[in-house]
Amino acid sequence: MNTSIAHAKPNPYASLPRKMTEIVLYQLKPGVSDAAFLGAVPGVLRFLHAQRGFISHRLLHDPADGRWVDLVEWASRLSAEQAAHAAKSSPDCAPAFELIDPRHTTLLHLDTAI
Repeated sequence: MNTSIAHAKPNPYASLPRKMTEIVLYQLKPGVSDAAFLGAVPGVLRFLHAQRGFISHRLLHDPADGRWVDLVEWASRLSAEQAAHAAKSSPDCAPAFELIDPRHTTLLHLDTAI
């Protein structure tokens, strides 16, 4: 019987800077049309593209239940947190944010594991 203990190999990614993914799940306020919201999205995109550490953005939508998901990739947790803070007072983001129901909004910042 082999009783040796298997040792985990070192993680080759451990020393690399970790990217951050921001996930925002939300619904629009009652009575807001998808078209009205999509009309406000270009302002948010302008804001994102101007932020330090911004890598990419995808907007997802489930028309069956009205859920929306923003997936934003950042170079670091610090970049994501600074942008989230700045977005609160951004005139580019305000028109879209006014259409989102804050009671049905969840913001997550997740480190890339591998």
